Amino acid sequence: MQNTAEAARALLLKLSDDELARYGEIARDQAAAEVSRWWVQAVLVVGALVAFGWAVLRWGIAGNGTTGIEAAGFGRAVAIAAGLGLLLAYSPYKRVKNWFLWRRHCKAVLFEQKRRLGAPAPKVRVDVAR
Repeated sequence: MQNTAEAARALLLKLSDDELARYGEIARDQAAAEVSRWWVQAVLVVGALVAFGWAVLRWGIAGNGTTGIEAAGFGRAVAIAAGLGLLLAYSPYKRVKNWFLWRRHCKAVLFEQKRRLGAPAPKVRVDVAR
């Protein structure tokens, strides 16, 4: 499988200075868009934690002094709560993952701009492979 970091570096090398600056603006805008309305994502995370916590307590794993999983097994209410927790956690997970992706693009653009200016390379780990 081809290393995507090498492909991204090759693309940045082919861009003109103006195109590189515009690409940097786009990457910064996208990173900012991922953290806009952060409070909605925080509410979703809290909701997911509550749903998972309720499922764990209902299942009997974290019960007070019980011996473990209840004999009835994995009930419908536990499955619904766990599914709801996963559903609520998905959007914040994707937002954070995309934010890190766009931040790596920003760092790669900065690294390439510094390289073109002949300045010493910034001490930033450029990892666009993820």
